[in-house]
Amino acid sequence: MRYILTEEFNLKHTLECGQFFRWKNINDVYYVHNRDAFFNVYQEGAKLFYEGADGNFIKRFFSLDENLPHIINTFNKDKYISEAVRLYRGLRIIRQDPWECTVSFILSAASNIPRITKNLEDISRLFGKKVSLNGVSSYSIPAPGAIRDEKRMRENKLGFRSKFIVAAEEMALDGILDRIKGMPYREAEELIMTIPGIAEKVADCILLFSYGYMETFPVDTWIRKIMTELYFDGKKVPDKKIREFATKYFGRYVGYAQEYLYIYTRNHWDRIRELRGRQFNSVEPAVFSNVAAGRL
Repeated sequence: MRYILTEEFNLKHTLECGQFFRWKNINDVYYVHNRDAFFNVYQEGAKLFYEGADGNFIKRFFSLDENLPHIINTFNKDKYISEAVRLYRGLRIIRQDPWECTVSFILSAASNIPRITKNLEDISRLFGKKVSLNGVSSYSIPAPGAIRDEKRMRENKLGFRSKFIVAAEEMALDGILDRIKGMPYREAEELIMTIPGIAEKVADCILLFSYGYMETFPVDTWIRKIMTELYFDGKKVPDKKIREFATKYFGRYVGYAQEYLYIYTRNHWDRIRELRGRQFNSVEPAVFSNVAAGRL
């Protein structure tokens, strides 16, 4: 089986951090979808073994060409983000297929990871193509134009999201996802938000996880909790203010900071609250005072 030598890469953290939903772990081997590609990967130390795809695809998909130590150094600015990095070092932002990522995050509205995963599997089973590798079978995400059946999706409990998937499909066929590539971030965000069912958080997830806009900072329930808890003294603030602060504080790779904070918060919220209660007033006082004064 072929392998790639990697540095600063953790396959488990990268696939299981919540940025991507189309994978299954079977006996410590991950079977992964990306549009029509279906491949498996597993990691032993610095060796990343793969089958069903070529090495260049694997490197690009997992962003193995990025200088992760440099990226981390740009946003590793306080003890909380440092702990997130220590626990989940090697997590990289995946370069997902834009259509698959769009469908995934439209389905994420008012949902959770198990349900999103199931909804994606249902859409793929209903409209996609069967694929197999080493006796493991699954279904690829249907291409734009292969769905067009809101009623059938609703019958399979996809609910109100069904109409948004159909609308997104029509706009994808018109080329909207191709036009986004290379646009300035705000223009790209405005354009993708013209797709029904895509508000700012979903737009930012798609732009970060498939187009590589590292200046995005998607704010969901978990990010809202940790940002207000750590950087706004527990006070409720608008998501816009959270994004503005995060962009100025964490810098050009704020999208990476978001993903480390997200997985840290999901898995260690009680620990974060414990640290805050004991040490909050003595940690990075300049940062918190600047937040309160509106200087960051």
